Amino acid sequence: MKPLDEAQVQQFIESGFVRLDHAFPRNLADEGCQLLWQDTGCNPHDPKTWTQPLVRLGDYAQEPFWQAMNMLCCMPLLIDLSV
Repeated sequence: MKPLDEAQVQQFIESGFVRLDHAFPRNLADEGCQLLWQDTGCNPHDPKTWTQPLVRLGDYAQEPFWQAMNMLCCMPLLIDLSV
């Protein structure tokens, strides 16, 4: 994965996140989403269960999150954002 360009770094500074397409395999994203949906108490396929405008969730150290953050392709990006 290429280092972040100046616009991506600026977006991270201003918004607190930056979108990284294809940063980790889709199956990790799917596993992480399943855990997040489960913890919200909502059904991803039933909007009637989405009764809160915002659901705050805690820290996640389960395997799919750990694997995604530790993908070799992500390490240079984390270093880029920490400087």
